Amino acid sequence: MNWFEYSISLINGLPSWLGSGLFVFLLLFIWWMAYRLCDFILVKQGTKLVNKSKNKFDDFLAEKKVLHRLAHLPAFFIVKLAFSALVKEDGFSFVEVGLNIYFILLIVGIIFAFLEALNQGQIRRHLEKIIPLKACIQVIKIIVAIIAAILLFAELSNESPKGVLVGMGALTAVILLIFKDAILGFVAGIQLAANNLVKEGDWIEVPSLGVDGEVMDVALTTVKVRNWDKTITSLPTYSLISNGVKNWKGMSESKMRRIKRSLYIDMTSVKFLNQTQLERLEKLPILQEYFTAKKTELNEWNSKSNIADDPIVKRQLTNLGTFRKYLKFYLKNHPLISQEATLIVRQLQPGSQGLPLEIYAFSKQYAWADYEDVQSDIFDHALAVLKEFDLQIFQEPTGLDFKSFANKP
Repeated sequence: MNWFEYSISLINGLPSWLGSGLFVFLLLFIWWMAYRLCDFILVKQGTKLVNKSKNKFDDFLAEKKVLHRLAHLPAFFIVKLAFSALVKEDGFSFVEVGLNIYFILLIVGIIFAFLEALNQGQIRRHLEKIIPLKACIQVIKIIVAIIAAILLFAELSNESPKGVLVGMGALTAVILLIFKDAILGFVAGIQLAANNLVKEGDWIEVPSLGVDGEVMDVALTTVKVRNWDKTITSLPTYSLISNGVKNWKGMSESKMRRIKRSLYIDMTSVKFLNQTQLERLEKLPILQEYFTAKKTELNEWNSKSNIADDPIVKRQLTNLGTFRKYLKFYLKNHPLISQEATLIVRQLQPGSQGLPLEIYAFSKQYAWADYEDVQSDIFDHALAVLKEFDLQIFQEPTGLDFKSFANKP
């Protein structure tokens, strides 16, 4: 008879309450000895290896005490084996239940600590480029917690997990009603994570909610956005699914930003170019090739149509058409305008505010301040050069205009 069996025989000879207490104490002593040994091997020695390693992830594992939690596993199995070897009769079922609960909580603790290690430093920044990590971690935690709760309840009630799930079916309607918002946020969080719709660092715009700024945090039920006016908006995650959201992530990834703005031309200033204007504009290097090709095209067209002598019907160059081509050539030679993306200078539908001449192009500078500088420089130049083509910008009359008109004799 070994000392374990001798100890058990002595315990069996004692009163039941005292014997049970001593037996639990014996198991706790075995667990403590096993844990101290595992702690020395895994934690003490493992920490030395972590300190020598250049990998940052194992540092996060050590920081979140994953090694400490793992040290409990071998100790648990040793105690479980000791319990199975020592107990040959009923009466100690409460100890087995306690061991099973301990094992469930231990596994949950290990999973949670590992997830927290993933949510640290460079690991998080790397994974955030692929998936919204925080939302995914919260989803996994909730799933693990639900499974653990079912297993714990089944263990305490001496029911099978399947029976617990069947019993919970009657409470489903009540749970859906009480936790409606949480469930909506949970489902929306899964959709955001699965489809990679929004992640930390994205610039999003939700006009219906007054949101326009950078995403600070994507959680399972809430999303925090720092607006460009430095205010912070917290909105339910499901609102990003139910409302239209503009995500500017594609702009950042393409490293280009669209310019779409119009000059409003006074239509009374649009006219054919006379000889003096042609001679002046032909001196511009950017238009010389255009004038050469266009003159040849117009002469051939007019000669074939037998309308070369008609000053109105024949095809002629206009100041607006020439200015439009000038802007296009100017943009094609602009170092900060992408030549690989769409580049158009076009007329839009005339209206009460004149004729819109729209510039549609993509700037290589996509940071807000730099982009605005590029766009402003282009329109500064366009407005300044407009008079060279004898064109005028449409502008509503101001008080000064009316005053000047009134003072005329």
